[in-house]
Amino acid sequence: MTVSEVANEARLFASGMQAKNLVPIVQAEGREYRFCGIQSKNRKEWSIVHVANMHVGATTIALYDTLGADQTRFIVEQTGLTTMTCSFEYVKKLSQLKLEEEQTISDPSKRKMASLVNIVSYEAVTEASTLEIAKKAGITVYSYAEIL
Repeated sequence: MTVSEVANEARLFASGMQAKNLVPIVQAEGREYRFCGIQSKNRKEWSIVHVANMHVGATTIALYDTLGADQTRFIVEQTGLTTMTCSFEYVKKLSQLKLEEEQTISDPSKRKMASLVNIVSYEAVTEASTLEIAKKAGITVYSYAEIL
């Protein structure tokens, strides 16, 4: 991709994120923030989403493979993260993390993954079991192409 193609795709993705309200304002410490998470190996979508976040005034929250479940939960809770963009393999993992909390923690105010309600997968998610877990967890799954 050329620089102008990346810039154009980032603008389109930013527009799509705003249209679907994927990066809502979060109130914290007397300020307003917007956050969007990213989890994947290096790939073009990572950079495009990062640039798109800049277009909408959102802070990119990068989650890495080396983070465990507790660290992921902590980051989601601390940021009030509503949307993660990720590679297909993380759709099920993130959905399961949230679903496990819902099944094991009876007090909703103590669930750290509660704010996560959207996942944008860089690939189309067609695996029924993954979509079912996401649905049970209260997560809407979009493909990257849908947001463009």
